[in-house]
Amino acid sequence: MILLRASLLAIVAVAPSGRGLAQGSGSPAPPAPKSPLFREVAAESGLRLRNVCGNSEKRFILESLGAGAAFFDAEGDGDADLYVANGASFGEGGKIVPAPPGFFRNEGGRFVEATAEAGLERGGWWHGASAADWNGDGRPDLLVTAYGRAALYRAGGAGASPVRFEEVAEKARLVDEGWSTSAVFVDLDLDGDLDVYVAHYITFDPATAPVDCPWRGFKAFCGPEGLVPEADSVWRNEGDGTFRRVTREWGYDPGEAFYALGVVAADLDGDGDPEIYVANDSTRNLLFSNRGDGRAVDVAVIAGVAYGDEGQEQAGMGVDAGDVDGDGDLDLFVTNFEGDYYTLYRNDGEFFTDVSVPTGLERLTWNVLGWGTRFFDFDHDGDEDLLAANGHVYPLADRIEGLSYAEPNHLYRNDGGRFALAEAGPAWEELRPTRGAAVADVDEDGDLDVLFVNVDEEPTLLRNEATEGRAGVAFDLVGRRSNRPAHGARVSLVAEGVRALREVRPNTGYLSSHDPRVHFGLGGARVVDRLLVRWPSGLEQEFRGLEGSGTWRIVEGEAVARRRDTAR
Repeated sequence: MILLRASLLAIVAVAPSGRGLAQGSGSPAPPAPKSPLFREVAAESGLRLRNVCGNSEKRFILESLGAGAAFFDAEGDGDADLYVANGASFGEGGKIVPAPPGFFRNEGGRFVEATAEAGLERGGWWHGASAADWNGDGRPDLLVTAYGRAALYRAGGAGASPVRFEEVAEKARLVDEGWSTSAVFVDLDLDGDLDVYVAHYITFDPATAPVDCPWRGFKAFCGPEGLVPEADSVWRNEGDGTFRRVTREWGYDPGEAFYALGVVAADLDGDGDPEIYVANDSTRNLLFSNRGDGRAVDVAVIAGVAYGDEGQEQAGMGVDAGDVDGDGDLDLFVTNFEGDYYTLYRNDGEFFTDVSVPTGLERLTWNVLGWGTRFFDFDHDGDEDLLAANGHVYPLADRIEGLSYAEPNHLYRNDGGRFALAEAGPAWEELRPTRGAAVADVDEDGDLDVLFVNVDEEPTLLRNEATEGRAGVAFDLVGRRSNRPAHGARVSLVAEGVRALREVRPNTGYLSSHDPRVHFGLGGARVVDRLLVRWPSGLEQEFRGLEGSGTWRIVEGEAVARRRDTAR
């Protein structure tokens, strides 16, 4: 059986809630002026770092991918600190000149730069950042993907302040070389620790790479088609501080390499173990169905998620999973190249259906080029909204009518399983060449803020001001029999008219990691009537009557949830 619908999640199967405007007699009153739903606050929050990815003319495909970022509680003080990856440029004689990455401590919603202090100043042609406590010592660690060798940073032990990281790739035997893009920490074999899936792109050398390929009547960089794809890698956590490569042994070698950019780990068939879905550029996508012990088989074609609705190969960039229609299972969303649509695959139990057209996404996404993406309930009405980071790869796009190199990022409001562009304020209308996107409650006010990483520019930080009058609640899960950060745990919630499903899944989208706390908008509800947690170990726990605000800490096997206020 490839995909099964889990009976456990029946509590989240609901009809979409309706919305509307009251009708009255007489002439309608003029609409009240709208306040922006998000406000750009990067500079005033202390977040300054110019992201570099090659030179301005973008002669090589290497210069197009950009970088991502990771939100994680590095200091152990309960808020979201931030690492922003950075790339490099070409100097004289083609020498690669790295630009410094950035690590920022979160101090009450403001960021303080502490890169050198944390031991994270090492430069490289970095791309992605994935945060997770892979060694179970209570502090999240960091994997940074790269053109070259990926870096694995281990955080100082619990209680160490300020936190300092040590690069341990060789010590940990996770020596991942080549051109890595997105990476996800996931307990594939359910043994209680986190393994790693690392996506790879192209076998590439600027000294021999072809240049000046035709694109819309111009000469532009070449690839990925025509270049040699590079195989992904899977690393088993041995539980002793080291990893072992198990790509072929565990069935994650489909027999050929693809151009992988985005990856997500999610329990797509509801049977308690995680699947791996990979978004590939210009080739079919992959879905590895987990057999229960970490070993897998690629079922993307059979399941209906390898191609678009007409059997076409698309150019996948970023990917996420979320319960779009509230039916108790996880759907898939992939961003793609311009001149195509972003793809939403509805989970129908045994198979998936491309529903990009009926949900409105085809029309909204045809003329933009997408990268980072994330499902999140930005307005606290109880359903999964969606963001997409956009930006073209060719600066020459500015010379073509209807296209541009810098593009607006998109925020899609979920209205009963259909999507429309949210009128979220000027911050969403600015044109940027964006790549990575990460979501977190930066200011600890109970709603989710958004960071965008922009090529050759400073990042954008959008503070959420869209949730006034609607409650939100977050859950910080700690595994005991399961992996300590509880990646893969499922949380189902019932609160008056809201029924929703989330997973602990911080490493997803494109090159980025998000706030690991599981966040729910509650609409007008003030109490969580029922919360069901299914841990990766298989343990199920139920909690009732929790106050619907702040952050609740839930430890696997402990009968009491403990609340920590988030309001400042």
